[in-house]
Amino acid sequence: MKKSIILALFFLLSLVRLSAQSNTVTLGGQATGTGGSASFTAGEVFYTYKTGATGSSTDGMQQTYNPTYPPTIISFTPSSGGPGTIVTITGTHFNSIAANNIVFFGAVQATVTAATETSLSVIAPAGATYAPITVLNTEISLAASSLQPFLPNFTGKGSLTGFDFMPKVDFAITGTQQPYYGAIGDLDGDGKPDLAVANY
Repeated sequence: MKKSIILALFFLLSLVRLSAQSNTVTLGGQATGTGGSASFTAGEVFYTYKTGATGSSTDGMQQTYNPTYPPTIISFTPSSGGPGTIVTITGTHFNSIAANNIVFFGAVQATVTAATETSLSVIAPAGATYAPITVLNTEISLAASSLQPFLPNFTGKGSLTGFDFMPKVDFAITGTQQPYYGAIGDLDGDGKPDLAVANY
């Protein structure tokens, strides 16, 4: 009895043929295999072709293909300005939600007031430094920097005196310690650039 069942199962399995896809194509094309072919416009197509004693069927599945593109900065205008200047950044793949774009003018973050996928309106911060503008799309965690720096300017008083500076602060050093490396950034988020210096 057991032998008869095993022979019957072997016979049924011999009638079934599975044909896997022999090549994978993305972004449109023709996927072919021994059991046939299928055309598609995006993604990857996987299918099986089954035949049996009662007929045949083809089962298919298409995987979605969603490429992620980083933002790009094509231009910005004006190229210079003082604190509070409205700067329009033109590019691609920005986030259409203003809060999902983080923009830096050198070391200091700016405020984004309006956003589309191709344009950002931002307010130049008071602590902007002479450096490229950087845009981070937080939804995809990708960023871009402008090729040209933004030139911050301000209305000067004409001349500087000792009263225009805070009192100096001396830092004790030992041995041969001396400043080796420096970096500038808004470390405490107050809108003003901070200077970090390493002595070793």
